[in-house]
Amino acid sequence: ANPTPWYLVPFAQPLHDIRDYFGERLALFFAWLGFYAYWLLVPAAAGLAYGAYAVAAGDPGESEGVNYYQVAFVTVVILWTVLYKTHWDQESALIAVAWGTHGFEEEEADRPQFRGWPEEPRRRSEVTNRLETYYPEDQRARTQVGSVIMMLTMIAACLAVMFVLFYLEYELESMGYDWGSWLVGVLFTCEIQFFNRYYKGIARNLNDLENYQTQTEFEDMLIFKTFFFQIFNNYAALTFAAFFKEMVFGCVSDYCLGEVRELLIIIFAGRFASLGLTVLEASSFQYRQKAAEAAMLVRVSLDPAEAQAGRAPQLEPFEQETLLERYDGEFDGYAKACIQYGYVVMFALALPFAPLLALLENLVELRLKAFQLTRTYQRPDPAPAEDVGLWGAVLDFMSLLAVLTNTGLFVFSGNTFAEYDLEVRWLYFLLIEHAALAVVFILHQSIPSIPEELEDTIARQSYVVDKHKGLGGGGGSGGGAESAASRGHIEISAAAAGTLEKKGKGGGRDGPSKEESKRIRKLNQRLEILQNDIRIAKRNLKSVMKTEVYNELTGVGETKHGLSLGVLTIKLILAEKVDAKPDETTVVISIKPTKAVSRGGLAEPGPPPQASKPARRGAEPRTLDFNQVFTMAPIRTQDAEVTFDIMDKSAKPKRKGSCRILLRELANQQEHEKYLNVQVRGPDGHFQTIPEALLFVRCQFTYSKVVPLKANIFTLQDKKRQIEKEITLRRLGQLGDDEEMEAV
Repeated sequence: ANPTPWYLVPFAQPLHDIRDYFGERLALFFAWLGFYAYWLLVPAAAGLAYGAYAVAAGDPGESEGVNYYQVAFVTVVILWTVLYKTHWDQESALIAVAWGTHGFEEEEADRPQFRGWPEEPRRRSEVTNRLETYYPEDQRARTQVGSVIMMLTMIAACLAVMFVLFYLEYELESMGYDWGSWLVGVLFTCEIQFFNRYYKGIARNLNDLENYQTQTEFEDMLIFKTFFFQIFNNYAALTFAAFFKEMVFGCVSDYCLGEVRELLIIIFAGRFASLGLTVLEASSFQYRQKAAEAAMLVRVSLDPAEAQAGRAPQLEPFEQETLLERYDGEFDGYAKACIQYGYVVMFALALPFAPLLALLENLVELRLKAFQLTRTYQRPDPAPAEDVGLWGAVLDFMSLLAVLTNTGLFVFSGNTFAEYDLEVRWLYFLLIEHAALAVVFILHQSIPSIPEELEDTIARQSYVVDKHKGLGGGGGSGGGAESAASRGHIEISAAAAGTLEKKGKGGGRDGPSKEESKRIRKLNQRLEILQNDIRIAKRNLKSVMKTEVYNELTGVGETKHGLSLGVLTIKLILAEKVDAKPDETTVVISIKPTKAVSRGGLAEPGPPPQASKPARRGAEPRTLDFNQVFTMAPIRTQDAEVTFDIMDKSAKPKRKGSCRILLRELANQQEHEKYLNVQVRGPDGHFQTIPEALLFVRCQFTYSKVVPLKANIFTLQDKKRQIEKEITLRRLGQLGDDEEMEAV
């Protein structure tokens, strides 16, 4: 591989490795954050140049008259917002095509948490003619009204605290305490962090109540609720200080832009302090991890002194991972970066060094996130994503606000138009703001979000995929899966074919009897019903094949971008005639490859092992009750087995017994009740099968929606051919009135 140029080393990331290990959703977050950090070089350089000039010239922007350096810097920032966002849209589309997630949101499945309306949880869809989970929009609308009321209440509380803090600053400065503004700035920083943390839980609970169907809808509405509040929480104080404080409390000087700069410096100092604390916490992870491992070894070892002395067996990798914190997702990372983006572009005129501070913060955040995900957090489940979702619209909205706030700072808060009346200032504000918006709009429209050559690639890929599946797009004589089925060959004998030819020329009997005609009409009615069922089944299959590709080699369906869809649900009920202490006994469930798969080189047919909670003593002697449900995903192949290891923590060795079941035994995707014979460890240490030792489980292995749909289509087509054959033979007179087709 070509080495990374030295100037790109701080931004370089192994995005393909991140995607392979963590999935597209997390890789896309790192791609976006790295892209944003790289593009910050432009406003950071412009801000550094303007700030250096202002310091060298002794002119921080307070002099009257037009400051052309100030105008140039603001122009660079506003144009940068457009160029950055449009180029990210192009980069995002390129990533989606390269990773195979383009069009993912159009084919997204229901969220597992999506629940039906209690009065009618399932309803037949008019589009697919299938029973689907149903939740009425008017019910969701009522819940949304309550959410809006709660959001407005929180915003009112936030604004009330802001007004109280500004009043406190006014009183402190009236008493001659010059440090009052710095104290209030620190309090504002704490207030922002407090409300952000407190409101996050409220927004998620409100979103859960609204019961959205897909994960994309859920996340988009959560972003809207969160950011709508954060606009007021993070920017209200800065906006008030810039445009309204002079009229209400007055500024320290006539130049209110200086107070906005002071507040921004304190806010960025708070962000860096929070980042530093996170770095310190991450750096102490190694010592906390060792302490947690030692504690677990003490709990599971037969001899605690042996564990403390370091002679206890090492924990398995999956046991070590259970000690780590769960990863909460990319939401907070996106929110934090978007809030920072607002500080950079909306108040650039007040603090030209803000882009440079943001660049430094993002470079640290990139490496910190990578360290946390690989060392301090449990590995999140891989998940696909087409783009950054509604965060892209948030960036567009912030770019629009940047035009308004920077124009307002330039006209109302600075000294450039100080000698003009308020009416004249408003006129200048409207003229400059409209001109800037026009330039932004023209620039935005002139740069396509998806390059023309990439659009051709997307169209070509869609055409090839549809043609390969035989579900449209292609014509030609090749036909495909559907065309062969639609021809529906009618299997009749050569003699019957000859009779048909004679009848076509006028030979043979006059026609079928009344009873025969009645039978034929009934058969035609059945044939029409079957044809309609086949059309519905094919439509359902076409819909499913947009999101699933059945892998013939592994026997498991996959998404278009290669994620396996196999899911194994296990209800562990009880164990009989296994001599073990209930409170110390657990069952470790693991997916292991069969011998054939092992020779093929497939190392991980399923997820890491899962351990049950300790058993309870059953009602019957020597019975252990578990009654626990496990969901194991993704399962990557049918050529694997489920192993149940019964572990007794008080014994040594800990494994008391084992049993297994082949996934091929669960291939019909129905729930199975299984009494598994347990191989119990004997006194000599060898495992032996005892007929009375049993493990009772219920298992269901679902691995494809395509397979049952295809099987149903084949069955329906076979019935259709049989009916067509019977109709033909009855018209030919090959079947009597009382004869069935099987008799011929």
